[in-house]
Amino acid sequence: MKIARIGSQKILDSRGQPTLEVEVFTEGNLRARASVPAGKSIGQFEAAALPVPDAMRAIEEKIMPVLEGRGFASLDAFDRVLIELDGTPDKSNLGANTLLALSIAAARVFASGEGMPLWKYLRLQGNFPSSAQPLRLYLNLINGGAHAVNATDIQEYMVVVERREAREALRIGIQIFEEIKRRSTSYRIGDEGGVVLPATKNEAPLEILKEAISDIGGARLALDVAGSWLVREGGYQWEGNIIDRVMLADALSVFASQYELLSIEDPFGENDAERFVMLANTFKKERDTFLVGDDLTVTNPGRIQRAASEGMIGGVIIKPNQIGIVSEALQAIRVAKENGLKTIVSHRSGETMDDFIADFAWASGAFGLKAGAPGPEERLSKYERLIRIQEEAGA
Repeated sequence: MKIARIGSQKILDSRGQPTLEVEVFTEGNLRARASVPAGKSIGQFEAAALPVPDAMRAIEEKIMPVLEGRGFASLDAFDRVLIELDGTPDKSNLGANTLLALSIAAARVFASGEGMPLWKYLRLQGNFPSSAQPLRLYLNLINGGAHAVNATDIQEYMVVVERREAREALRIGIQIFEEIKRRSTSYRIGDEGGVVLPATKNEAPLEILKEAISDIGGARLALDVAGSWLVREGGYQWEGNIIDRVMLADALSVFASQYELLSIEDPFGENDAERFVMLANTFKKERDTFLVGDDLTVTNPGRIQRAASEGMIGGVIIKPNQIGIVSEALQAIRVAKENGLKTIVSHRSGETMDDFIADFAWASGAFGLKAGAPGPEERLSKYERLIRIQEEAGA
């Protein structure tokens, strides 16, 4: 693949905020486009993004002079040049958003040049075997925390649907979502397309979800506490009070038991490693709930390795824009799998119509795909892409 030209422009994400879209053109008349999401609840250790005008300027002034007319044999080779060009550990020179958009577009060009769907090319690049397990849909149906105003402290109340066919899993998810809206006499829509309830108690949405899935069946519940968002001087914000981490752990343990939670994401702040270990050990002994790292691990292979080695988590969120390079995100998944962690490929709260993460999740044999509520088109596009992939794969 020889780069002929790179185009870039500003577009708006699902929150109406500016984000970056790029298009890569090759000398062989191949072309591919990619756009990148942005998070609102951002981990301290995530790779750095640039403002869109700075990202566009970086492409024009720093990246194009090096890439134009240059040939690459693989995505890995392309990504290594981007990493070298940036030259910083956190992508702060060229921006993780800039690099990820280019990396995704390049992956699509390589796949097209090889005459294969993107998921198959990514599977080969990551050296992942075909997966026999169904890819679970993590549907954030009730929004709180950073994703909503005047709502619960907990950021995401999720329904997890496991079905062999993605189409059937999505149908069940939509049915549960409609049931929740029917049961909620007053609600707003949050950043990730879920409902925002006028609730003051963090348990209230769990009760609504429990009733909805008991009527419809075929699903379990999960939480994203987004603990870093709740950190306050002296402890954690909880229902108008400040509680210590022991009290928070006790509250989450009660929720896990009473509502048979499948997983709890980021129950504590990203620097509270000791408490992750203690709660993870409690859950291993008492129930099948597992902890998931997100702000704790930020799709960084080194941080994932440490969290796994120290027994902090049983699963990990994979967000490509946290690391900024497709090849590095593939490496993060490999490290997670080598350590027996469940991988959940995730969107961000400020999304675009780009459906890359569906291919990425399928290619890597992920445990789950987390893309928000099955309503807004930026969320639904990921689930619908998953359905098409499953049909292409004949699975």
